[in-house]
Amino acid sequence: MADAMLGTLAKWLRVAGVDCGYAAGMGDDELVGVARAGRLVLTRDKDLARRCGANGLHVPSDALEEQLLQVLSAVPGALQGEPLSRCLVCNVPIEDAEVDDVRDRVPPGVLARTSEFWRCPRCGRVYWAGTHVEGMERRLASIMDRVRAGLPPDGE
Repeated sequence: MADAMLGTLAKWLRVAGVDCGYAAGMGDDELVGVARAGRLVLTRDKDLARRCGANGLHVPSDALEEQLLQVLSAVPGALQGEPLSRCLVCNVPIEDAEVDDVRDRVPPGVLARTSEFWRCPRCGRVYWAGTHVEGMERRLASIMDRVRAGLPPDGE
């Protein structure tokens, strides 16, 4: 669970296939309760991380790639899901969708070039492998290379 200061990190963990909720609007006491219930809480707040105990992870960097590197290095098994398999908004696993089911939610140009779609069963958001996906995959691969090489989060 990423706290309100880490919304972009939450999104990119979802890009990586990691189950990561976003706690926008949750107070510190609620997040401590989330940690006590067994979910890891990611936060830029040192005091909150301390209060969460073993289920709190302080994420000191304000740079996204360093945040991703820190979390993926610190959490064994975080990458059990497939990249681009979760809704970037809801965090729910996305499902295959038929063209006819998404036709009214996709730009005509996309329909002309693409035949494979996915949809979030919760919010209905539609996904497809557009040109932006290649850039996301490249950025994620670069971070994962650093994680596998055991490089520290600060890149030193």
